[in-house]
Amino acid sequence: MRSRAWLMAAAVAVAYVSPMQEAVSAQSGPGIVISEFRLRGPSGANDEFIELYNAGSEPVNVGGWLLRSSNNVQPPTVFTRATIPAGTVIPPGCYYLAVNVGSDGYSGSVAGNLTFSVGFADDGGVGLTLPSLAVVDQVGLGVSAAFGEGTRLAPLTTNANRSYQRLPGGAAGHADTNDNAADFALVAPSQPQNASSPCVTPVTLLPHEVQGSGSASPITFEMVTVRGVVTARATHGFFIQTEPGSEDGDPQTSEGLFVSTPGGAPAAAEPGRLVHVTGTVTEFVPALDPSSPPVTQLIAVTNVVDQGAAAVPDPYVLTSVDLANTGASDQLEHLEGMRVTAPSLTAVSATALDGAFYAVLTGQPRPFREPGVAPGDPVLPCALFPCDIPLFDGNPERLRVDTDALEFASATLVASGAVATDVTGPLGFDARTYTLLPPATCNRCVKPGPGGAARARWSAPGPRPGAGPRTPVRARPCRWRRRRWCRPARAAPRA
Repeated sequence: MRSRAWLMAAAVAVAYVSPMQEAVSAQSGPGIVISEFRLRGPSGANDEFIELYNAGSEPVNVGGWLLRSSNNVQPPTVFTRATIPAGTVIPPGCYYLAVNVGSDGYSGSVAGNLTFSVGFADDGGVGLTLPSLAVVDQVGLGVSAAFGEGTRLAPLTTNANRSYQRLPGGAAGHADTNDNAADFALVAPSQPQNASSPCVTPVTLLPHEVQGSGSASPITFEMVTVRGVVTARATHGFFIQTEPGSEDGDPQTSEGLFVSTPGGAPAAAEPGRLVHVTGTVTEFVPALDPSSPPVTQLIAVTNVVDQGAAAVPDPYVLTSVDLANTGASDQLEHLEGMRVTAPSLTAVSATALDGAFYAVLTGQPRPFREPGVAPGDPVLPCALFPCDIPLFDGNPERLRVDTDALEFASATLVASGAVATDVTGPLGFDARTYTLLPPATCNRCVKPGPGGAARARWSAPGPRPGAGPRTPVRARPCRWRRRRWCRPARAAPRA
């Protein structure tokens, strides 16, 4: 039976008027999906139903939307099978059921909210469209059908009480990865829901509930939906953070989280947008460094739903208390994934080939590599006699800055001794080190006076292609010495 472990709410009759929403994807708009369907049942080819579900957080006016069919020939023929009546609204977490009332039609006990009398081809496709014919959602059972996403489903060719249901189903949500084979599974018996069925509200977590107060997430390997504000886009994912005002107040739990999307951040994950992200919680360890400490991430993402504009949280200001030279190697664990800012950093290394350099808060002593076994490396036992092998603390006051890890940022060449100001971005974890990811390159280098150090300053880059305008940054390009780098000043010549 489909799980109903979500919070239950009374079904609401779909009769009030709400403005038409124009988005055409459940991942970026209203969240209406085809949640369960069958194109053949125990009574034969006309024993059909199509269940819709509002996976979003707002009511959606579906009046005038169309249910369309496609056969599996080349070229395919498309027909409109039913039109949803004007004024029909599906509240969040609620269902809407269309059934075939033709000869030997729908045999289920749950009544339909919409009827049609001409069926769908067993190996065809089903499309849910706007009146303009723009596709909102689609499923296909044939490679030549006009409707379908990714790998198509296998046609049902025998008369049985079964249907395709969107995964993971019930309490775990309704995934939409734009691949039918990945999003649906066959269930028996069929379990259609209609507008009178109990609405279900999925349990949505906040980043601090995923992170927990320890070194690892308390819900590792669980599939969850997380609500957060997008703060930055990386080359292989994006960062989200708890909305301002919804923090838990616990200084030991991070309010940020990295969402891994290896193919690049989706369009819905634009900074300043509130999103619901469905995926699996993991403690990620790089395959090439199995001894590295893990970092909490959301992987295997199945859905990213845009919930509208939201304020980006203010960055946490780093101090010497956070980056103490006597602190533990994981002293920044409580800030993992959050926006942070360093008012002033002094580089203790030059920018490497990977675009990263190491720094300390300006005013802290320069750290050195003390003798001993590095954190995470194995300590081998002595073979012949007792010994005392020293352990290196890893210089916990040192911070790694990766200048080109975020989308559209390019590497900034920083020399050892340079001072960088206003370095702000999400705090990641890479190369066994907490890493600050500024969302732009150095855009101002101020030539110092004698004996001073070069200064670099970071600020937001220009807009992403296709994204809305951003507030311009009034700063000169880095032109000192005609190279985009910041090097320490030479000492004054001797007399």
